[in-house]
Amino acid sequence: MPKNVRRFEFLMYAALAVVIASFAQEWPVNPIFDYPLVTGVFLLWWAFIVFLIWQAAHRRKNWARWILFVLFILETAIMALSSVQTLAAGTNLQLLAHALEGVAYFFAFTGDARPWFRKGPFIDIESVFE
Repeated sequence: MPKNVRRFEFLMYAALAVVIASFAQEWPVNPIFDYPLVTGVFLLWWAFIVFLIWQAAHRRKNWARWILFVLFILETAIMALSSVQTLAAGTNLQLLAHALEGVAYFFAFTGDARPWFRKGPFIDIESVFE
């Protein structure tokens, strides 16, 4: 697996961990989390994101990388349209997670990650000469 893809995967999982920490921070103060259905939806969403990260990083699925990127763009638009007053208590954590995702996408679309997502066999030039 190319270095940029490894970095992408690590940063995406780190961002997800930060989002979960933000969720845990909001849990006691936000009454919407009293409903098990809401918590279940969040858990399913996170499982879906983990699935997409795995598909992109390990199965070389370009569609998964693009779905994640489109979700990132939508999240950016929602964050930009939300005023600072309406953001939840975990705003700093959410901004950190968003920054981690932004850096992850930089790695996913540059350098040695580009040939990883093309069809056909991937030959890691560095490992050939080791």
